[in-house]
Amino acid sequence: MRFVAALVAAILVGGTAALLPRSLYTPANGEIDNASVHRVNEDDALNFNAAAEAEGQGQPYLFSPSRQFEPRLVRSELGDYHDRSDDFTLTLAPLAAAGSVRGAERAGEPNDPYWINQWNLATNPGVGIDLLEAWRWGRGEGAVIAVVDTGIVPQSEFRGRILPGYDFVSNVLVANDGDGRDADPRDPGDWVTETEAESGKFFEGCDADESSWHGTHVAGIALAAANNERGITGIAPRAKLLPVRALGKCGGTERDLVDALRWAGGLQPLDAPRNRNVPRNRNPASIINLSLGGLGQCGSALQNAIDELSAREILVVVAAGNDAISAEGFTPANCENTLTVAATDNAGQRAPYSNYGAYVQLSAPGGTSGAGVLSTIDRGRKRPKGAALGRAAGTSMAAPHVAGTLAIARGLDRSISSLELLSLLRDHLAPFTPNSVEYGCDTPEFCGAGFLDAGAFITALQSRPTAIIEATVLEQVQVDESVEFSIAVDGEAVLPELFTPTVCAVEGTTVIGLARGICKMEVNLPSTAQRKGVSQQFLIRVTGFDPSLSVLAPGGMRIGDKVPLSATVDSGGTLTYKSRTPRVCKVGSAGRVTALSRGTCRVRINVSANGDYEEGKLVVSITVTR
Repeated sequence: MRFVAALVAAILVGGTAALLPRSLYTPANGEIDNASVHRVNEDDALNFNAAAEAEGQGQPYLFSPSRQFEPRLVRSELGDYHDRSDDFTLTLAPLAAAGSVRGAERAGEPNDPYWINQWNLATNPGVGIDLLEAWRWGRGEGAVIAVVDTGIVPQSEFRGRILPGYDFVSNVLVANDGDGRDADPRDPGDWVTETEAESGKFFEGCDADESSWHGTHVAGIALAAANNERGITGIAPRAKLLPVRALGKCGGTERDLVDALRWAGGLQPLDAPRNRNVPRNRNPASIINLSLGGLGQCGSALQNAIDELSAREILVVVAAGNDAISAEGFTPANCENTLTVAATDNAGQRAPYSNYGAYVQLSAPGGTSGAGVLSTIDRGRKRPKGAALGRAAGTSMAAPHVAGTLAIARGLDRSISSLELLSLLRDHLAPFTPNSVEYGCDTPEFCGAGFLDAGAFITALQSRPTAIIEATVLEQVQVDESVEFSIAVDGEAVLPELFTPTVCAVEGTTVIGLARGICKMEVNLPSTAQRKGVSQQFLIRVTGFDPSLSVLAPGGMRIGDKVPLSATVDSGGTLTYKSRTPRVCKVGSAGRVTALSRGTCRVRINVSANGDYEEGKLVVSITVTR
């Protein structure tokens, strides 16, 4: 079975069965302003705003597309589904004046100039995710978000945080970069001309459109930089971005998606012939964002990949789709072990295009016509030409809100399991607004358990009490000796994990010395939704037996005498000799002492450690006369 995405924006396109022989995916995104004259170049934003005001608009403007949100799906003769929606028209969408979205300014607001236009991040229950409250605790430090999408266009909002990614688009025409799979995940553009769409050849049935820069827009929502006095701010501005390209012109194939997904999480791609030169991913993602999808059931290869990622505690966040139907028939939203996200608008109600139903776990801002989500794109209509900002609406925009929030959580607590983390997330979702009732969000089976509240979730994560370890453990034990210990976490007895079984053994609450060395035990209690985890290592030195060293030495010597020392030791260790008084006497390696001058000759005899015996030493004193 082949699939295309549930589409809202004109940038979403289908494919033809003859040329894309396996499951086809296209971005499950929203509308992006694709006309170059309507792009806001982040370098020239002030000039753009001044020009808009000069035209009599009275306030700064961004252009956003507007269109009908219920695409007509037409079944092709080969069983594929393509978007045959009406063409969209461009309409003006005014940028909010400072404070009109957020009310009073809050401490910690970033200095990014378009922050005031990011209604989706505001402290407005059921509408914005309350990002500033989440930022009190962290901003995604140490987390890695993989955006499996159309690739990205590098720009200042990601500077210094882009990890080496990969391009998994196999077909040269779909890739649009001159070759198939390669190590360059940059987005070359995915435009389709009217001639291509109507040619009766490869791209017949695709929507003619300019480049979408879809992956860049999704990435910007999740982790664009903050406080760089440019553009917008992302949700996890200190997280790392792993760009993985699986979509190109007119979408992509399930085979490419599965390999891209596996590689993003550090797994081996399945398609061996196409992956001979694919390097190992040394920076596996902790969160993977899939703002894409198509009609149909979750394929076995796709489900297997997601299951393996889940077993590695990697969270897979998926867009619910934009067909205004049950997500049950939309994949990968209907795959198990994913976190499926529906979209709400700037009034807090379910966006009219958003898929819904029992497979949806929660909702997040996705926007609508005239009130889309502002993020990073490129100003080129075909090829990349430079950084810009654009609005988009769709479940593709909702998903990275969740991915970015989870990156903040993962940066703060890496020991909590995915199940426990998601349990905490669900327990701290915001209720839907009264407006949502009109679209059925008053029931958990329709729009998920609630609306993403990043502030409440992260605050709850950090407010959990930390487990307390109380322990009585000796620091030293001898070989063959047994000693008792006690370790309790929050008053409940626990047994440690043993890391040195050749040095010591643990039987119940008894540690037994087996051989000389350091006995290492550790209590490692992972975090749960109720408390923070704790880890503590216990080091016990296991000592051996003291050697028994005996020496036969003369009571006195005359200058010039040469007398051997007769030393024996029961440990079998190696004996070495050293004169402590080199002016009075010297000693050879075999213990032969030569008297040199009057005085007291002192010879130190060392015995090396051996087996269960420790090292030892003995000093012999001999009087030297004339």
